[in-house]
Amino acid sequence: IPDDALPLGYDLGVEVTPGPAPCVDDALEPDEDNDAAVRAVLLRPGDVEGLVLCPDSPEDWFAVDVARDGAVRLRVEGDGVDCGLRTTDGARLLQACAGAEGGPLSAASTGLERGRYRLRIHGDPPTEGLTYRLAIEVLP
Repeated sequence: IPDDALPLGYDLGVEVTPGPAPCVDDALEPDEDNDAAVRAVLLRPGDVEGLVLCPDSPEDWFAVDVARDGAVRLRVEGDGVDCGLRTTDGARLLQACAGAEGGPLSAASTGLERGRYRLRIHGDPPTEGLTYRLAIEVLP
């Protein structure tokens, strides 16, 4: 083929489509994930906003102290999350969360002995994660 028959240049188009942003754990995630009852993060009663469940750790565990015989109420707001109040070692479910579809979930357990009870928040998060809000109330 003669040199003058070869093309002198070409155009190349590249289209880059970014994937979903990676899920970033919330500020309450310690150096180790709180993805098991033994690594539950201790919370004081009140509201905690901006919590996130990521796909690589689709559950969060928290703990709440009951100083004397009392009750715990929890409320969770967030699409795609579920929750439950569990025993002090996290092994047994005391009360599953319930609520109207699309609304907040809540659970309450009364007659609790003194101890550090576990809260399990879980779901099936997409790549970008599920955000939720948690409210805890401890009653004497």
